[in-house]
Amino acid sequence: MIKNNQKFFQMSFYLCDILCALFSFVAAYIIKFYILESNKVIAHIQLIEYVPVMIFTLFLNFVVYSNVRLYMPKRERKFIHELMDIVRANCITVFILLSALYIVKAIDFSRTVLFLYWVINICVSGIFRYTLRRTLRYYRKKGYNHRYILLIGTENTASKFAYKIYENPQFGYEFFACLSETLTTEEKFGKMKVYGGYNKLEKVLAMRVVDEVVIAVDLDEYYRIGKFINLCEKYGTKVKIVPAYQEYIPATPVLENFGNVSLLTLRRIPLNNIFNAAIKRAMDIIISLVCILLASPLMIVSAIVLKMTIDESIIFKQERIGYNCKPFKMYKFRSMRSVGECDGWTSKGDTRRTKYGTFMRKFSVDELPQFFNVLKGDMSIVGPRPELPKYVEQFMETIPRYMVKHQVKPGITGWAQVNGLRGDTSIQERINADLYYIENWSPLLDISIIIKTVFGAFYNKNE
Repeated sequence: MIKNNQKFFQMSFYLCDILCALFSFVAAYIIKFYILESNKVIAHIQLIEYVPVMIFTLFLNFVVYSNVRLYMPKRERKFIHELMDIVRANCITVFILLSALYIVKAIDFSRTVLFLYWVINICVSGIFRYTLRRTLRYYRKKGYNHRYILLIGTENTASKFAYKIYENPQFGYEFFACLSETLTTEEKFGKMKVYGGYNKLEKVLAMRVVDEVVIAVDLDEYYRIGKFINLCEKYGTKVKIVPAYQEYIPATPVLENFGNVSLLTLRRIPLNNIFNAAIKRAMDIIISLVCILLASPLMIVSAIVLKMTIDESIIFKQERIGYNCKPFKMYKFRSMRSVGECDGWTSKGDTRRTKYGTFMRKFSVDELPQFFNVLKGDMSIVGPRPELPKYVEQFMETIPRYMVKHQVKPGITGWAQVNGLRGDTSIQERINADLYYIENWSPLLDISIIIKTVFGAFYNKNE
């Protein structure tokens, strides 16, 4: 088997995380006593007296990082998820430390030092892991640190997986060969050669030339999977399965156990958790209030211009479908005359648009009143964009999984919008982006979408 460097990288992570924690602890001490309180006459504890707590912190940091799976292989994992685990691990570490200090009545230990350690260690660990991730991906693109895969399967199921591997060389995966019952050894599956039929599996495993086996067979060949897995485990080779029904499975499926029977939950929605929902609602209220305050001059100017140029109400109220498929009135600045009142999408050359309306739509000024929808609770700052009732009825029949978007509140901006899926773009691609957001929601993801909206996606190229 081609030797991989997993153990070396794990040891490197262990050592670097310990060094990061050590640096963070010392930096917290220096900031507290030599920067924040540099002008005060205080009798603080010397650094040497913090050593026992520091050693305990380093040990605790290692244990907690291990338990939140921060030392597991993560070639395909997004950095935002790793960063969330870092935040979670540091919260657990600090909570345990505070509890321990309270139990032993260590009243002289500065809690400010502990808070600074928490902030610094999250930042330092995040920077270190992001830098290492980018470095490894760079070298994997150059052909180093590759893992070799044996693909077992049929063209229908295996082709999507193979395409993703070819499309993402930064993951560091390379195909050794393919075993197939439908292709001959004279043929090729994509860029890889066909080594033979399924009966060649044990011969390849015995050669020790592959790091992983990926099984991607059609449903009518699922009876073979048990034999494939047994052979792989016999030779100690890692095995993964590409489900033939993968289009129905989310990125992070949830398994539930009923006795000795396992059930696969097809839709994991983090915002169904009451704590997550409370965090998001608090963010919505705070951000919408701040945005209304900051945008009030622009909204006042827009209202005056609209009042002078259009002999109609300046606020356009339109029924949209929101959370749990309930209709609500969405607010926008009126950008078009009501001749043949618009009840759908518009194009760049729509003659109903006013000059100022075109400007507003290009820079999304017309959507500013939606912050009041957020305050009312009809919408969120970030979420899938709401549609008109007639389009919802149409798309629920023609677009797979379309109605899942209504399991969360609609948003002013969203993952689809910051990825360029606005206006006259593919509905299927928008839904795929919305489903990704729904299944992978986190406060950090919301913040990143808001930042991208402000600095990258606020200018609407599709208008």
